[in-house]
Amino acid sequence: MSRTIKKEITCPACGEKADAKMWASVNVTLDQELRESVLDESLFTWTCPQCGHEALLSYPCLYHDMANKFMIYLVPGAKQESLNDAETENRYPELGGVTKRLAADLNELKEKILIFENGLDDRAVELTKLAMSKVALKKHGKELEKGYFCAKDGETGHLAFTFFVKDTGEPYHKTTRMEAYEKSREVAKRYSGQSVPPSGFLRIGASWAQKALEAL
Repeated sequence: MSRTIKKEITCPACGEKADAKMWASVNVTLDQELRESVLDESLFTWTCPQCGHEALLSYPCLYHDMANKFMIYLVPGAKQESLNDAETENRYPELGGVTKRLAADLNELKEKILIFENGLDDRAVELTKLAMSKVALKKHGKELEKGYFCAKDGETGHLAFTFFVKDTGEPYHKTTRMEAYEKSREVAKRYSGQSVPPSGFLRIGASWAQKALEAL
C-alpha cells in the first residue's frame, strides 16, 4: 500500500516552517490516481500555507506497479549502479519476479514508468537511445546530451524519443522502428548473459548502455 510521512520544512520564499506530506511509497495498482500525480509531478509539489509559494520537493520514493510487475526507487542524486534495500526486500517478499530499478531524478522515474507500461525492456531502450545519439552526431552534427522515451505508436510500433542538444538545450524529437529496438534487445541479452548482475534496484541508464556496447 502507499505510505506517507510528515516532515517540517522551511519555505524558501518566506522562511516560515510548515509540515509537508511526503510519499515514502506509492502503489499505483491499489491507488490508481497516484500514477498521474507522479507523472505531472503534483505528488512532489508543496504549497506553503503561509505565502502560497510552490516548491518541487526532492526526496526518496518507492513506486510500485503490481499489475505490470515493476518497482522503481527514486533516490535523488543517486550515483551508484545498484541499491540494496533490506527493509524494502523484507516488506515485499514477492519481489523475486518484479523488475527493480533505481532512478536518480523525476525525469528518470517518469521515463521508466512509460517504458515498463509499454512492455519494453529498459536496457534495450537505453542502447537504442545511444545508437540514435551516435547517428544524430554523425549525420546531422548534433551532439545530444540527454534523451527520454516518450511513447510507442500502437499502429506502427514506432518508438518516439525526445533528446536535448548539448549546450543549447534545444529539444530534438526522433522516432525509430521496432526493428532497431529488437536489435538493441539482443545486444542487451548478450551483455547481461556475460556476467551476474548486481542484486537489488539497478540503475539502467546511458552509462550502462555505453558499458554494454564496449563489452561486446
